[in-house]
Amino acid sequence: LATGIHSALLARTGAEDRGLRGNEFYVLREAPELAVMVTIGFVSNEEEKKKLITETYQQQVAEGMAEAIVEYLQR
Repeated sequence: LATGIHSALLARTGAEDRGLRGNEFYVLREAPELAVMVTIGFVSNEEEKKKLITETYQQQVAEGMAEAIVEYLQR
């Protein structure tokens, strides 16, 4: 699921590819069910902040995540 979301977000938004990380976060490692944590961007980065606050970018992110989740569930 994480790989699908990652790929879909990169394709939809053209964001910088910061790669995937494994279960190094407690919230993911200890989750009783499938869990994915997505970092869309950082508001402390002015360039990213400008994109994050736009409706267009938010829509691209939402559509990319939804597309990946639906694809995952259909397998």
